[in-house]
Amino acid sequence: MILQNFTFPRAIALLDEIPYPPEKIAFLDLETKAYGRKNSHILYLGLIFLENSTWQVRQWLPEEPEEEKTMLQEVISLLPCFSCLIHYNGNSFDLPVLTKRCSALNLPLDLSQMESVDLYRAFAPLKKLLGFPHLDQRSLENFLGLERTGIFINDLLQLPGLLPLFSYLALLEGGFSVTSASLKGGDSEEPALSIQAELLKPVPKPFSLHLPTGYLSCEEKEFGFLMYGIRDTLKYFYPDYQNYYYLPEEDMVIHKSIADSVDPSYRKKATKNTCYTKKAGIFLPQSSPWFHPAFYRDRKDKTCYLLMDDRLLQQPQLLHDCVFHSLV
Repeated sequence: MILQNFTFPRAIALLDEIPYPPEKIAFLDLETKAYGRKNSHILYLGLIFLENSTWQVRQWLPEEPEEEKTMLQEVISLLPCFSCLIHYNGNSFDLPVLTKRCSALNLPLDLSQMESVDLYRAFAPLKKLLGFPHLDQRSLENFLGLERTGIFINDLLQLPGLLPLFSYLALLEGGFSVTSASLKGGDSEEPALSIQAELLKPVPKPFSLHLPTGYLSCEEKEFGFLMYGIRDTLKYFYPDYQNYYYLPEEDMVIHKSIADSVDPSYRKKATKNTCYTKKAGIFLPQSSPWFHPAFYRDRKDKTCYLLMDDRLLQQPQLLHDCVFHSLV
């Protein structure tokens, strides 16, 4: 069996998203003859872990079938030292393979008390944000500029380099604060809300993204979002339509408490579709009615809007929520 031991040649920056001391963390990767076959023999297994304050790489490559058991016995003896395993798609592949092979060889393996951090699943929300066509490990490496040169030729040795991507997840979770905002567009131009913000965690690589509702750009800790608005007359639909009358000639509703002042021939009982009040102004789209009052062109429209006025520019938390709900 080929056994490789050497010091990992780069610094590994563990982030708050992995709340374990470094000595309790191990990076794991394994390979089989046929990917996707969880009962196939393991042809390669590698770990990166902290030992004597230094990150060490240990890689096993069995050359004969009987050497697989020896390799797994050595791995099982090491695993109790750790509380957290970090891997890429390991929940679906690496850990089931490891479990099945140990079971087939009658080796005791208990992973129930160990935290599993699957970077494939953790970074799935970044596919849309960063425009990844695929979420394979190579795509993430290419985005970060991680080259497979020198000793960095396999998946295991690239895993630590993916950890900075957690900074982008912090953005999606609302990890930014608004610093300024202004309304763009004159009377003859399409309006837009320009928001400047500061990220709580700097991102390792700049990026930009076009969204149906706007355009965002991000570099280190600077974050900008241009949110497209509309000028229109929209409707707010009252939920308690049973308490209103609709006046067709005025295209408006009145509460039933004052309906006696209107000739019955000029009023109708309001319905869900006619119980609204109209408002002219500048509006910003909402992916869901998280802000009230929510305005619509028509009650059945999926897109709703919030009214853009000067008060909005003075409310950092509301501006923050405008960006946050556009990203999720």
